[in-house]
Amino acid sequence: MKFTLKVATAILFLSMLWRVGLADEGVVDLSGQCWELRRLNSEGHYREAEAQARVILTAPVHRLQFYRLNVLLHLYAALGRQGKGGSAQAAYCDFVEEAKLRGKNQPEVVSQMIELRRLDDKEASELSPFALKSTETLECGEQPTSDHVKLDRIIDYCRDTGADSVIIIQNGRPVASWKSKYYKVPVATMSSVKSITALLVGIAIERGLLKEEARVGDFFPDWNSGLRSSVTVKSLLTMSAGLDKMKLGLAMASASSGINDFVLHLTPSWEANSRWCYSNEGVQLLCPILEAATGESIAKFAEKNLFGPMGLEHTRLAAQGTDGKLYADAQTTIEEFSSFGQLILDGGRVNGHQLISQAWIEKMLTPCPLNPQYGYLWWLLPEGEGYAMQGYLNTSCWVLPERNLVIARTQKAPYIHVRREFQFHELRDLLTEI
Repeated sequence: MKFTLKVATAILFLSMLWRVGLADEGVVDLSGQCWELRRLNSEGHYREAEAQARVILTAPVHRLQFYRLNVLLHLYAALGRQGKGGSAQAAYCDFVEEAKLRGKNQPEVVSQMIELRRLDDKEASELSPFALKSTETLECGEQPTSDHVKLDRIIDYCRDTGADSVIIIQNGRPVASWKSKYYKVPVATMSSVKSITALLVGIAIERGLLKEEARVGDFFPDWNSGLRSSVTVKSLLTMSAGLDKMKLGLAMASASSGINDFVLHLTPSWEANSRWCYSNEGVQLLCPILEAATGESIAKFAEKNLFGPMGLEHTRLAAQGTDGKLYADAQTTIEEFSSFGQLILDGGRVNGHQLISQAWIEKMLTPCPLNPQYGYLWWLLPEGEGYAMQGYLNTSCWVLPERNLVIARTQKAPYIHVRREFQFHELRDLLTEI
């Protein structure tokens, strides 16, 4: 039995070695593979996570230095969850030695190991000099003293589910703003930026620069034949352009020719408007379309027509090379992130100015024919409760109109030490007590 298990583990290791490309001249996307490692652990695939970690640790030393501490953290977690106490302790000892070399430059990773050890009822005092300082903050609005106890329960929930920050706004005013020691500016919006993309498209349409029914082929002639010919701006907004979902978007993220060029060379897998399928690539395709329609870079268009008029000083689109990213990772703060939800709640008005029409907002929030929980790059909550910008790790902004409430939450990494899985309805239910 032990021999069979060792053989199976060896086969798994070799298969991962081949998959990440280390068997071929040491070529590997360490960032992408570390992201995959964190995903495997967060989803409970501990044996696969162990094998993935050991593969990454075989990368050339000069390329691994930045990632090694994080990989050892996840190797320790994967081994511990499998009951391999001795091997986990060995990984912890390697982590400590690495922390002595580079821990001061990666205090967030060190702090995660300390919290993970605490969950396992183990000491980690030797790591204290390299950990984050306790900088957790809580700012409350004008709430009755009795409500502060209820707020503490909400904050405990946010802390236990791995949030970096949460802000609660009711009637246009903050009820509470909490930031953990892991909160750091700039904050990445994850896929929530897709909903911002819908606002940018709406602005371009309202200014007569673009039409919903415009075909991609109107701007790029290569899209005038076959399955490409029926793809329109509207089908891209509703995730119904026929583009299949690619795993984690890693192919696009590592595209050497640029992400706009990458998506322009894609071919749909089925006829547009026949099936709903969540697609990072479909949203990114709106970037070259918007740039062609407006005659300027997407970054400049967004700043001039949305971020600037909203008074946002710290929000900008992320970029990959020279291409703006519309599918993920705009840079912001928790306060400015929540302002997009408030913009929609206020009917598109900012400081008395109608930045985007109520008509476009209503169109954005109308269920698309192929998915009743989706509009134009906005998620629609069940039973008409509200709508949301939603991103990876629940980096999201929810809007509940009947309660005049906006809730925004951020989380930058899948922390292995979290005590419970985040569920929006649980946070919402806690909020009903305030």
